[in-house]
Amino acid sequence: MIVISHTFETGTLIYGTSRGDGTGKLIHEAGFRPSSYLPEHPVHGDAYWYMASTRRHLAKTYKIDSCADALREAGYEVTVEIDHTTLPTTPYAGLERERYNRADARTSRYSEWADSASATGERIVEQVREERSHIPLGQPHLIGHHSFKKTTRQEERRNTREDRGFEHLRRGRHWAERAKTAAKYQAGREAIGTTARRIDKLEAEVRKLKREMLPRQDYWTIWLGAFGYGTQRKTFRERFAELPSGSKVVSLDLPRNTALMSIVRSERLLAVNQALIAMREEEMAYWQKVLDARRAEEGVRVFTLEDFAVGDFAKIGKRHYEIIRRNPKTLTVISGVNIHGLKIVTKANARNALGDPGWTQTIPYTEVSGKLTAKEARSQHPEVFQEHAPQDGSGPENSA
Repeated sequence: MIVISHTFETGTLIYGTSRGDGTGKLIHEAGFRPSSYLPEHPVHGDAYWYMASTRRHLAKTYKIDSCADALREAGYEVTVEIDHTTLPTTPYAGLERERYNRADARTSRYSEWADSASATGERIVEQVREERSHIPLGQPHLIGHHSFKKTTRQEERRNTREDRGFEHLRRGRHWAERAKTAAKYQAGREAIGTTARRIDKLEAEVRKLKREMLPRQDYWTIWLGAFGYGTQRKTFRERFAELPSGSKVVSLDLPRNTALMSIVRSERLLAVNQALIAMREEEMAYWQKVLDARRAEEGVRVFTLEDFAVGDFAKIGKRHYEIIRRNPKTLTVISGVNIHGLKIVTKANARNALGDPGWTQTIPYTEVSGKLTAKEARSQHPEVFQEHAPQDGSGPENSA
């Protein structure tokens, strides 16, 4: 029997299959990948197929169901087991360490492949060049001579070997780039901006999960009539009896034949959301420690809404942008098509493609690397503001 199992600890795995047993095509088409390094189940035995990126996440039931249906149609007995309430035993820090260890292993493996391919390619190309060095420069193939066919075949073989050597060199460059990318995996994953945005995303997910746990309100029709409402044939009392304990009628509007209901969420949904919240809060705590450590290591300041005022200038990249509005998570700044030649971007000098004043865009605080107050900007870059100062006699004090 084939068992498709999903837990927060192991993700989605398939037990009861092996390589070459005839199920591979059906399972692979459903989105599963093969692996010989999957954990063993105490009851179901070894697993060979897994679904990527499913640990500590809800099961992708649409893929699981499609795989199970395809296997059943092929004559296999399939059981689906999904556990969305048991928390994983491996801490999140251990899970991240496993990722980094796999990245280190990829770096070593790709580096070995790159060195081997490059060495082979260099050896082949050098052999071909050494053979050609014995041929006088400019020596043609002697058409009609008894040696013509031999020299032609020799040159064709040298060209073929040289192409094979260049292909090995290309593979070496490819694997060297892959090794370089794998070596930067941890640094990229723990980058300050990336980590800060990941924490924001996790916080938003936790808020969403907590909102889903609150009782929801809905309007019900009290009296459905003699023939019911659509396919609904149950009375108001029968429907109310099926609701989870704690649900209640908030108000009745008899003239409109409606009732405002407060419906408590099911126990299953509450249990699933509580498990997800516990995991996400653990992940947030881990990434917050990483973020604090990286900021202390690199000496990066964290800007917030309180650090700026409208009219100040935020440094983003190599330029300072005038702040139009402050938001809880972002700054609204001025921008335009001509900012590539500006050090200070203001409402007066930013322009769009038609030459009119520029537009605004929002920038998260994680991308802000410095600030200038309005006074500091005018004192450090007076030429920017002098260009747009009112001419003599045109100021408001002279406009009688």
